[in-house]
Amino acid sequence: MTPSIPRNRFQTLDALRGVAALGVLFFHITLVCDLSSASLLIRLFYAAGKLGTLGVDIFFVLSGICITLAFRRTASFSAGRFFRRRWARLWPTYAFSAVLLLAANLLLARQPFTGAGATLAANLVFYPGLPEWAWAFLPRQDWIVPVYWTLAYEAQFYLVFPALAFAWRRYGFYPAHYTGLALSVTAYLLDPNAGLFLNRWFQFLLGSLLCDLFHPMREGRPFLWKHLLYSNLLVALTSLRGWRWEATLLAQALLLFAVAMERRGALAFLERLLARVGIFSYSLYLYHGTLALLASELIARAGWRQGAIHAALTAPLALLLSLAGSWAVFRLIERRFL
Repeated sequence: MTPSIPRNRFQTLDALRGVAALGVLFFHITLVCDLSSASLLIRLFYAAGKLGTLGVDIFFVLSGICITLAFRRTASFSAGRFFRRRWARLWPTYAFSAVLLLAANLLLARQPFTGAGATLAANLVFYPGLPEWAWAFLPRQDWIVPVYWTLAYEAQFYLVFPALAFAWRRYGFYPAHYTGLALSVTAYLLDPNAGLFLNRWFQFLLGSLLCDLFHPMREGRPFLWKHLLYSNLLVALTSLRGWRWEATLLAQALLLFAVAMERRGALAFLERLLARVGIFSYSLYLYHGTLALLASELIARAGWRQGAIHAALTAPLALLLSLAGSWAVFRLIERRFL
């Protein structure tokens, strides 16, 4: 039984969450497969998995859309209520995954649990997401699962959003939008690896701009394509310091394509299917890496440790374990906080 789509959700956004989560899953499946002696066809298939890294860019843009939607639906904004809702949505499922996946990773790697408590505590407060310069003064801690770094950015987005919401209402949407965008691009140009929210804030702000496609501003202004063009030209400056700005552009293009298809009623079945995956995409994002490693280990223990057979068997098993395991966690934990 797949999760049904609540009426207060946008199916297109859930479908894009599904696309993003499956893309990241596909990419990480390619990392756990031994392709050293695989056929050219399989290598080409897995090379396409690199496109899955776009999933992170899609998630950040979607985050800007969804948070802005929630803001515009309320007549008055309460920072306290916003923080409580965001904490309930992000942290409990994350904390459960940190405990479970730390134990699973140590068991899979046959490592002792020495220092596990410190690692867990650090991850629960997003300590490994501190800026790079902080490690000159503080002991370094690693993420339990590499994808957790994106949650540190997400938490920082939430912390600064009340200030952005205040600026929108005090100074107007577009002045605040371009000011934030300029600050974000400047921060990236100064230090691409700072590790603070400003380095990725431009993706969040682009999502806030695209929110007009789903919920127009109260002033009644239509969606202005010129602002999307100007914003992307500004973001393109980040390519001077190595940023893959085209990834953010492709993420927006995929969103616009999905909106166009939804309005025409095309691809309706595929959208509904992906939307159901999108409902539990957060759990899928958290757990897929460890479950993919488990699939690879199971295939290796069955006697296929490398080559085409290992790759061909690991991919479907990793997909099955990731979808089934994440759906179970969604049912048990995540949906209680929606």
